[in-house]
Amino acid sequence: MKRTSQKTPFSHLSLVGAWTQPGGGFQGAATSGFMEAQRIHKKLKRSPDKQPVTSLT
Repeated sequence: MKRTSQKTPFSHLSLVGAWTQPGGGFQGAATSGFMEAQRIHKKLKRSPDKQPVTSLT
């Protein structure tokens, strides 16, 4: 079954849950949220000693 991507064409909007990649019930929903949080964190390039970034662009 093909799952929906977490990325959307809209900035600052991501999809997570059982029907997104990787999918598959509670475990898949939790994993999709974790994966998207990692992607956002990488995009923001945050580190513990830096101030939070307020924009993804």
